[in-house]
Amino acid sequence: MILSEQNFQLCTPDKFPSISEFLWKIYQEEIAPHNREIGHANFQKFIHPTQFTSRYEQGSVVWELFRENQRAAICECKNQHVFLLFVGKDHRHQGIAKELLTHVKREVIKKGFLPYLTLNAAPNSLSFYQKMGFKSLGPEEDKNGIRSTPMKWSWKQ
Repeated sequence: MILSEQNFQLCTPDKFPSISEFLWKIYQEEIAPHNREIGHANFQKFIHPTQFTSRYEQGSVVWELFRENQRAAICECKNQHVFLLFVGKDHRHQGIAKELLTHVKREVIKKGFLPYLTLNAAPNSLSFYQKMGFKSLGPEEDKNGIRSTPMKWSWKQ
């Protein structure tokens, strides 16, 4: 299923508490097993509504997508860096993450930034990002208990 641009909604701070709950649930199920205990606490701090609000006030943008009255996905980025891209368990393998990344790429270019994106891929999402054209910028890292691989996508790699 191809999603249309109007399916994505920009989020405002009043939605950050429910977004935090959505992200924490997915993190616990899918990503926590790859990280150390300190990483769990650090991720929980990162997604706390006050932290979302602080990043929002500094120019971060959060998009969400609802399907059948359920939050299906969240994507947060600032300029050319994707902080978060999470798709709910019931909505995976439907092209949502791919379409969200395509949307973000369009937004980056529309805003006049150079056509590239960076992100830090969790171990369980590395192959997805590679299929999307992202290239590893180095080996896997463990920062504050959270494992990830720094990656970059650009039109000319």
